[in-house]
Amino acid sequence: MAPKQSKSGIFVGLNKGHVVTPKEPAPRPSDRKGVSSILRFRIMFRWISCF
Repeated sequence: MAPKQSKSGIFVGLNKGHVVTPKEPAPRPSDRKGVSSILRFRIMFRWISCF
């Protein structure tokens, strides 16, 4: 798939549309779900397996 081209500011053509800067989405709580339990498991696994 080809990369998206930015809007040109012209109201006709392939890249038509108003030029805007894309907003960065806010971080979602589900993005960090399980992070602390996974880290705890990895530390415990290293301790048990003597790494």
